[in-house]
Amino acid sequence: MSETQAALVEPRAPWWRSGKIVVAGIALSLLIGGYFYRETVPPAWLRAFGAEIALRAAADPSAPLPEDTREASPRGQADNPLICLARIATQSWDRAVFVTTAQAASLTDNPVLAAADWPGRDGARAQLSADDRYQLIILLRENAVIDTQVFFTFWADLSGIARAEGFTPETAVFTAESHAGHYVLNAAAASLDSCPKP
Repeated sequence: MSETQAALVEPRAPWWRSGKIVVAGIALSLLIGGYFYRETVPPAWLRAFGAEIALRAAADPSAPLPEDTREASPRGQADNPLICLARIATQSWDRAVFVTTAQAASLTDNPVLAAADWPGRDGARAQLSADDRYQLIILLRENAVIDTQVFFTFWADLSGIARAEGFTPETAVFTAESHAGHYVLNAAAASLDSCPKP
């Protein structure tokens, strides 16, 4: 190589200036973000349950009159008012128990939950007692808790379905109503066969 060619060749940049740190930083950010996304975003079935409540809730008969035309437009009504947990939470479960904040202290008195293998029981009780907006949806399979999710009261009030024995997939059929801007869930006298198909 001649002196002219050697002068034209740029010296090799140090490794920290070659972009490796930027690429490593982006990769680390994606890994950390993915971890927190998985830990903090509710599962798809829980989001779908909330959406079904909003879609199928009966309108509030005592709602105030609309203040402008955007509020006057009626929303579309669902073809079937039934909300069926077995069609939404499709993982294999044989009992669903709904627990409100008022029941947090007596969580161990619940016959279904007291007999269940539930390693996170104390953490769930503490979380439920921390805020009166928290409610729990607990899915069990063969007497073991397989999923516990927090369901906020501003999504819907579950006190109408918070019974000690819980629900089987065949009996976890509910209706929703809107009262003063809040959704309220109630048990329906219907079977899973009456539920809308997905």
